[in-house]
Amino acid sequence: MNFQGIAVADLEIWLDARESGLTFTLPECHQDFILKRAPSGGLNLRVRDDICQKRDSWEPVHNASITWQLWRDGSGAFIFVLPEIAPPKRHVRVNPDFNAGEVIGEFSQGSNLYPLQNIEIKVFINWLAGFGDLVLHAVGLSLEGRGYCFMGPSGSGKSTLAGALKSIPGVKILGEDNIVLRYIDDRFLIYGTPWHLDRGMCSPAWAPLEKIFFLDRSIPPGESKSDPLQGITSILQTAFIPFYRPETLPKILDRLVTLSTRVPFACAHYELGSDPAVFLQ
Repeated sequence: MNFQGIAVADLEIWLDARESGLTFTLPECHQDFILKRAPSGGLNLRVRDDICQKRDSWEPVHNASITWQLWRDGSGAFIFVLPEIAPPKRHVRVNPDFNAGEVIGEFSQGSNLYPLQNIEIKVFINWLAGFGDLVLHAVGLSLEGRGYCFMGPSGSGKSTLAGALKSIPGVKILGEDNIVLRYIDDRFLIYGTPWHLDRGMCSPAWAPLEKIFFLDRSIPPGESKSDPLQGITSILQTAFIPFYRPETLPKILDRLVTLSTRVPFACAHYELGSDPAVFLQ
């Protein structure tokens, strides 16, 4: 394909490679997020094959990582840089309003590489931050129109718990590792994302957030209360928050305070082999 759109958390990205002659293939987990209609807004990215060169006029925003960098040019546009460590080298330029830009890559003609591979989630993290919204490192699910979120760092048992929760009748897994938290129309919503390895463990669906659990193997199996400050601290430690963009932080912090007053927090320890449905009762 050379033109396609996807939607994640009600945000659309359209990739247009028609002028370049390039073709691309979306990853398997993106298939359920594909838009089957004409563009109606969102972020429109033109894809072209060209040499990627950093300009001296760019100002660094986040350049401490060897896997990706973020810069801004004189117009205020964001330049997401994917260096040669994850070939092909690519630059994703997005204007300040996140409604237009381009993907410049050192592609070979006819390559089916997904142009936003290994950088798409970074674009969404920064796009969402402008609204005060977040990508959470968490399991998300919906059950009977209610959303539940299980947060925790790597190794806390999220994938194991997601597999157990999936067996519960009526449960839809929105994401086993990454979900989006948004505040829209005076309520908190969680959305599925495509940034996973198993298509069966992610979904483009959404649900109003009913409760957040913080996975903690140091407590007895089951759940216990989590006070608001403890919950906010856990989110700050595990969510994908662009601390390198301090202008986004006041809105994000205000949003988390509101979250702590609207949505119950709890600590949870899932013991392998036990019934995960107890967390949803």
